[in-house]
Amino acid sequence: MQLDISTNGYKVLSSGEILSYTTDSEVSFDIAAESGFTFSIVLKFLQEANKEQKLNKNIQNNTIIFECVNFSPLGTGTISPLSLATVSGKEWFFHFWVFSTSDKGPRRVVYSILEKA
Repeated sequence: MQLDISTNGYKVLSSGEILSYTTDSEVSFDIAAESGFTFSIVLKFLQEANKEQKLNKNIQNNTIIFECVNFSPLGTGTISPLSLATVSGKEWFFHFWVFSTSDKGPRRVVYSILEKA
């Protein structure tokens, strides 16, 4: 059986859920496209004293780092997909939402990687 999933005209390349090792553990996605292009996505979870929630994006070589600052235990994430890269002429996006199981427990990351049709 082959199952093709799409949303709003975007093909879902990958989706799933991950439990981080601990509440402070990074979550990494190492991606190898069929074209041979490789890159990584890293989610870093940071707590700052000011309590302001924000999402910072940094790129280092072929690694896209999302710094998730003061994410709420009840759930915080993207309200629209974030552009990642253009692979074989098609734009790829990343959409995610993060929950905490408790103040000190692991984080639950729900994600989708999408391709613009």
